[in-house]
Amino acid sequence: MKKIYTLMLACLAFTFTATAAHLSGNLLLTAKMTGSQEVPAVTTNAVGLGSFFLNEDMDTLCVNITAINLSGPITGIHVHQGAAGTNGSVVTNLTPFINGNKITATLTGSDLTPAMLKAYLKGNMYLNVHTAANPNGEIRGQITVESDFSYHAALDGAQEVPAVTTNAIGLGTFALSKTSEEMLVEVVVDGLSGPITGAHLHRAPAGMNGGVLINLTPGITDNRISMSVDPTTILGALDSGNIYINIHTAANPNGEIRGQLKLAKSVLYFDAVLDTMQENTPVTAAGNPTGVAWFNLSAGLDTLDYDVLVEDVTGTPTGVHLHMGTVGNDGPVVLNLTPGINGNHIKGQITGAAITSQVVHDMLSGAFYVNVHTAANANGELRGQVYRLAREGYTANLEGAQEVPAVTTTATGNGIVTIDRNQSNAHYMVVADGLSGNVTGAHLHVAEAGANGPVIFNLTPDFAGTGTSDGAFGYWTDNDMTAFVTQNSVQFRGDSVYFNIHTAANPGGEIRGQAIRGSFCFPESTIGINETESVIEGLSVYPNPSMSNEINIDFVPSSDEVSININDISGKSLMSYTSSAASGNLVINPDLTGGIYLITIKMGNSTETVKYIKR
Repeated sequence: MKKIYTLMLACLAFTFTATAAHLSGNLLLTAKMTGSQEVPAVTTNAVGLGSFFLNEDMDTLCVNITAINLSGPITGIHVHQGAAGTNGSVVTNLTPFINGNKITATLTGSDLTPAMLKAYLKGNMYLNVHTAANPNGEIRGQITVESDFSYHAALDGAQEVPAVTTNAIGLGTFALSKTSEEMLVEVVVDGLSGPITGAHLHRAPAGMNGGVLINLTPGITDNRISMSVDPTTILGALDSGNIYINIHTAANPNGEIRGQLKLAKSVLYFDAVLDTMQENTPVTAAGNPTGVAWFNLSAGLDTLDYDVLVEDVTGTPTGVHLHMGTVGNDGPVVLNLTPGINGNHIKGQITGAAITSQVVHDMLSGAFYVNVHTAANANGELRGQVYRLAREGYTANLEGAQEVPAVTTTATGNGIVTIDRNQSNAHYMVVADGLSGNVTGAHLHVAEAGANGPVIFNLTPDFAGTGTSDGAFGYWTDNDMTAFVTQNSVQFRGDSVYFNIHTAANPGGEIRGQAIRGSFCFPESTIGINETESVIEGLSVYPNPSMSNEINIDFVPSSDEVSININDISGKSLMSYTSSAASGNLVINPDLTGGIYLITIKMGNSTETVKYIKR
């Protein structure tokens, strides 16, 4: 017999950080095509956008491409293998999928072998669009994973010029935003001759000294440096590997340890900040135990490099592992990093059968934490959640049929949005072809498919507004006049944001495209929103969508307590329920108005968030 539970209102805090609710196991690759990327370069006003959405099983790419302002019809389009600035051979012919200036296709099997996927993830594939006037290609774009950038530095005295004799070492991670507006610096040092007196980013190649460009001294706390900096002065030198970090002490005023900043070998990089408070039972220890970790997953998805440095721990680490579990949840060991222990430095590589497809998926989803054990704290003294730098991707297919009411037009387009792990900015690209006239306005609106909603960001200034084919490429950041905030990330996550492009003939919008967390090739990826990968067995929330106030929640019976929280799409907490899970089913009766809601069910160590639509 089903139990009916009465409503219990709760004022719950709802703060999104980089949790698995925001990060999925998918990856979005994109290509912005221009004539300047052709080899040799082509002078043309044409531009194009290609999105390549990689599913969670990493065996299928959903492709959506639009090219505009070409010199003539597309005569051919292909995926080639080759690095930027070089020409390479065709690996996939997309010509059979041409429909005007638009191409949609699904690549799998022989069109996405493991070797080909590796080339995609390394950025060694490009799109090339051919026309009669430019038979070798009019526009081209390198296909790359939408990601922020990870630099890391291993510090020691041997890199000082002249070298310094010291046992001290350091490890730093430097997360550079795709917008190039911010760099997050996390550095831990161990074994210095005394307190840090200063720290800076300098410009010079390895083996040479250079001037200070950024002062990191304000970020010093004990043997840790943690701060956000403006990277403007170092961007060019970063690309050439000519930036180093220098740590000064009283005994070595010119620098005791130094390390060159290096870009990761592939785009699948991760990092973690470790402290005692992240342990599920916070640890009290003398001093200030702290740590930093950096991980790089190879483009072949079969090798994981790890580098962890801890400092001021109660004793030499006795074990270090990657566990399954989100923030606040303990979980089992998945990967053993213990063989890499060398004092407070843990460094090594795991390869082969241990790096399963499930491990890859869970790492991308933010479902792992690194745990450092000591004799004094056998269950863990330091812990840090592991997050990727790859951005969460959303794709949109623009057409008149999605307008409300629908518009009859031959115009088409496609767009993408990607959001950084800190949910502080969105990268957008959108192109439209065959409009009835110039773009008079373009916006991001908030509403579910089939409904109209208000503007949340104005894209109009990024369009030229001078032709029937047009595009916009830019960023929406937390520094804009209309700031990008966490609520906007939640709106995207609920598939509740759409592109709308207006013309004089269609002032309400000529073409529109819902930005979905996934791809039109596999829309099932957008049905649920998992907050963790510990999926509740047998979970079913129904009816969904619903016109009734009654919501049925079924699951496999358990001895655990079950808690249910309901939030609106803006992230505002509305209500919560708590009860025994022994019955295996609940019926709740929240008085909800029409809209999209996030229902989060937690039972034991398992949590799942489901998108619920009330009609």
